[in-house]
Parts: sequence; structure tokens; C-alpha cells
Amino acid sequence: MIGGRLTAAAIPAAELLEIDGMGHDLPRQVWDRVLDKLEDVVDRGEAGRRSLAAAS
Repeated sequence: MIGGRLTAAAIPAAELLEIDGMGHDLPRQVWDRVLDKLEDVVDRGEAGRRSLAAAS
């Protein structure tokens, strides 16, 4: 988990989603949590894109 924490700390506005016991696999039981977080990231990106478009 240290690599993920360091990566998240190096990226402005990054959010780290830690899932206990999970390694480099993506078990089906965590898909909903991961997809929810991914949707949040896409929504933030779209909002930023709209803000930039409105400012120009």
C-alpha cells in the first residue's frame, strides 16, 4: 500500500481508495466500490471541462 499512498500524495487532488486485503487482483465483491469511485473521478473531470469551456 505504500506505493499507492506515495502515488496519491504526488498527484494534486488525488483520492486513494484503500481496500483491506486486496492486492493486484480485482475481486468481484469490490467492483461496486471501485466503479463508484471511478464515476466520481469522471464526474469531476467533466465538471472541470465544463468550467474551462464556460471560461473561454
